[in-house]
Amino acid sequence: MRRLLERQRAGELSTWHVRAVAETVGVWERTVWRWLEQAKTTGQLEAPVRQGYAVSDEVWASLGEVGGNVLS
Repeated sequence: MRRLLERQRAGELSTWHVRAVAETVGVWERTVWRWLEQAKTTGQLEAPVRQGYAVSDEVWASLGEVGGNVLS
């Protein structure tokens, strides 16, 4: 984020830069633009930690009761 912010402040930031970062990190371009905006407003230069979703035993049981199916 630091380098992207530097390029943006210098008026040199392009979609190509954002696309390269997105491909490297494995996220969508829009996500990098959002991170960049957050970095400008909050000062947080590290990309947010991506947290996954885990299905709890309670949710598994509920799905089983209603006849839902889920790949594990």
